[in-house]
Amino acid sequence: MKKLAFLIGLLISTSSFAQHHFQITEAAQLIWQKVYESPANATQYHEMLFNSGKFSDIAELNGKITCWLNETPIDYNQAGYDIMQVSMFVRDGNMKCFATIQFKEGKYRVTLEQIQVIQRYDTHLSKKGEITYLDRHAINRKGTFNKMVENNSLVVLDALFKSMFEYKQATHFNDEW
Repeated sequence: MKKLAFLIGLLISTSSFAQHHFQITEAAQLIWQKVYESPANATQYHEMLFNSGKFSDIAELNGKITCWLNETPIDYNQAGYDIMQVSMFVRDGNMKCFATIQFKEGKYRVTLEQIQVIQRYDTHLSKKGEITYLDRHAINRKGTFNKMVENNSLVVLDALFKSMFEYKQATHFNDEW
């Protein structure tokens, strides 16, 4: 009975472990997509992106925003991992990607594509500034997720993207002091 309870617990923990918002398109490209519930509109969201300083080439047209996420360090601690649990390309890299944000009443959808890992320093495997598209690591020859990458790297990146694209209302400071 104890063994059965242990196996069920293990199955539940490992099946929930690899949950993320990454998808493989029909063209065998990796995208990240998430829908958020929020009263924010495109103008408010545009202001948040601009004020964060983490985005460039921000364009708003017909209630849709497109932009580039500038090189951003990958915070694996935010996803509950330590340095020994993540792959070298996540540990030693910065993220950069193209984002499209679409709005409907009370919600918005973020789609990330052209997801890149940029090497922060020279190693025996790569040079500083070297760009690798995440597709190369995440998708295997069968066109499915590489399980090793899915179980840690994609979970780490999912946590980074979820927090980065969640609408946070700007705080206004009181100038009367």
